[in-house]
Amino acid sequence: TIYNHWQQSWITDDPAKAQEAAEAQGLQVEWIHHPTQGRIMQTRYYKSAFEYVPLLDRNIMITSIADDGEWFDSWPEIMNVPQEDRPLE
Repeated sequence: TIYNHWQQSWITDDPAKAQEAAEAQGLQVEWIHHPTQGRIMQTRYYKSAFEYVPLLDRNIMITSIADDGEWFDSWPEIMNVPQEDRPLE
């Protein structure tokens, strides 16, 4: 398996407590029904892509390879998973 189950990630079997803990860390939570794995907690984190740099007196755009499925190209359990099935598409 590629993903942790929410029970493992949040160390609880209570979906409300798991969601509360995730939201306390700034994550947005959506519950999804997966045909074989049942109820899955999908989390998302949003952050501005811009940061103000006083020295330049302007906002600059910050990006990261971690924002793309290619980030996982060197992960042993994920590197052979098709791009469309990776955690970040």
